[in-house]
Amino acid sequence: MTLHAPKPMRNFTLLWFGQVISTIGSYMTQFSVKLWLWDQTEQATTLTAMSLLSVVSGLVMAGVAGILVDRWHRKGVLFASDGVAAGVTLGLLLLFWSDRLHLWHFYIGEIVQGAAGEVQFLAYSSATAAMLTQQDYSRASSMNAAIHYSAIIFAPAIAGTLYPQIGFGGIAMIDLATFGVGMATLLWASIPSTARTSTNDHPSSFKQTLQSINQAFDGFRYLANHRGLFTLLGVSLGFEFAHELGSALYTPMILARSQNDSAVLGTVNAAAG
Repeated sequence: MTLHAPKPMRNFTLLWFGQVISTIGSYMTQFSVKLWLWDQTEQATTLTAMSLLSVVSGLVMAGVAGILVDRWHRKGVLFASDGVAAGVTLGLLLLFWSDRLHLWHFYIGEIVQGAAGEVQFLAYSSATAAMLTQQDYSRASSMNAAIHYSAIIFAPAIAGTLYPQIGFGGIAMIDLATFGVGMATLLWASIPSTARTSTNDHPSSFKQTLQSINQAFDGFRYLANHRGLFTLLGVSLGFEFAHELGSALYTPMILARSQNDSAVLGTVNAAAG
């Protein structure tokens, strides 16, 4: 009996590992951004506005992200979304080094990254389903949950410790390095392409637009016809609302009560994770 994982699972694990490393780097940058903004403004409104912009841009993008993922090659979508996120981080880093970084730059970056993150999430989910057999879905689901929880545990602890020594610029450079790891594993991983229609079946641009609009509402129609799922999402929405309301407040509260100690905030965030 062989102890090696089957090839589809090994292929997925390669992609998964890159996403773990890249996500930890991204969360480190998000944490350091909060610290930098608090140092500049000491206003809770600034931090909550960042979270709001990210959520709203992701929500708007969700209406069309599924259509893009269905029509384009999954690997290409993942490359593009990760590349956009890395480009935003690089842009902020260059502005920081040139001493021209302002609050509105972060707002624009958060909008772009929120939209790119929504596309990336759907493309990765679609790629996971395409890469694996059905009996591997449960294991893959657990591994994917570990991406998020690894990031919210390790990223604040690492960034909170390093921020006093290397600041926003140093952490952003670490983030770019983790993007490189994610891109490399994505390049090596084999992801099945999205099924495409033949060239004779392509509709006109007008019909294609109408189809895209109709597809954007398919999810809402599905929810309307499945009350159990609709109720479950409603309960989840209520929980997330209360959760996000609290998390928007505890970052400025802890910084204000700890004399802006990033290590204390990192420890609290890691414990919460």
